[in-house]
Amino acid sequence: MGLRQSFAMVLMLGLGASSAQAQAQAPVPVPAQAPSIPPALSRPVTAFWTAWKNRDLGSMYGLYCRDYQAKVPREEYMKLQRLLRYPLVEFTLTGAEVLDGRATVRIRARNDVPAHPLGSIDAETTQVWLQQADGAWCKEDEPLLLPFPIGAAH
Repeated sequence: MGLRQSFAMVLMLGLGASSAQAQAQAPVPVPAQAPSIPPALSRPVTAFWTAWKNRDLGSMYGLYCRDYQAKVPREEYMKLQRLLRYPLVEFTLTGAEVLDGRATVRIRARNDVPAHPLGSIDAETTQVWLQQADGAWCKEDEPLLLPFPIGAAH
């Protein structure tokens, strides 16, 4: 894995992505929001990413599902500085697959990374959102992804 791919992976780990592909490259035109995302889902996903761009962990926390909030107290979440490591410059929702109250949303994002030769990194990721009984959507927690497998030492 080259330096660019390694750095992009570290960036996506900072994004907390459940499934991510990241590329370090020159800026690419970002398409308009995909029409396949229902507005009732698009609104909270956009609110989450806008809060991220504004570095507003409190608003981000409020969009997680109750199960996540029960496991991770607000005070602990507010300490997750990895979410703010690289400033989010822009994002676009690029699509979603929705089935039985579960949505996998695709997002393209650009982060400022001053130490990177290009100054920014474009990345694509997915997030899972769940529809609650009242019809509102909330963000599901995603597992922490490490850059290498955990196992016995060689």
